[in-house]
Amino acid sequence: RSGSALHVDPHFTQAWNTLLCGEKRWVLFPPEVNPEEIGVPTDLHEKLRTPCAYWWQDWYPRLVGPGGIGEKLGMQEVVQKAGETIFVPAGWWHAVLNHGWTIAVTENAFASQTLPMAWPSLKNDIARSRALLRAIRRQRPETFDALMDLDSEAFQYVADHPDDSLDEKEDEPDFRMW
Repeated sequence: RSGSALHVDPHFTQAWNTLLCGEKRWVLFPPEVNPEEIGVPTDLHEKLRTPCAYWWQDWYPRLVGPGGIGEKLGMQEVVQKAGETIFVPAGWWHAVLNHGWTIAVTENAFASQTLPMAWPSLKNDIARSRALLRAIRRQRPETFDALMDLDSEAFQYVADHPDDSLDEKEDEPDFRMW
């Protein structure tokens, strides 16, 4: 079986998925759920080597079976059919199981409202965070000002490293997170 293991999309992004053909089973949990209660491995190595079907075989029955706590935890389940689009809010845990062959188009989007939560992990990649700041200043000046108020340390770096400033670069392409 193919699909995705239980995960949260990176950097507080939200996502949409449009299914062109086939069928997908989705399970979603709200952000406040304790990851251990829904079967998220605590060990990164284990996360990377666990096939998605294991979660469906091992954890799904515990959550929906007799005495299961899926409903109490806010579990949402949907079967997506061809032509339908599903939206996954930022921070939501989700797993997908493809029922046979599927073709889908998906995209993650970064909402400015989630920037304060995502910024601490994003700012550590100096080159990418500077490019992101330039894009925000150019396209969303009000968000840029709010971020300056939120994290003066990030902007101290710019003052200390004038060669890597927030000035626009002539040949810089539009910012892409990945």
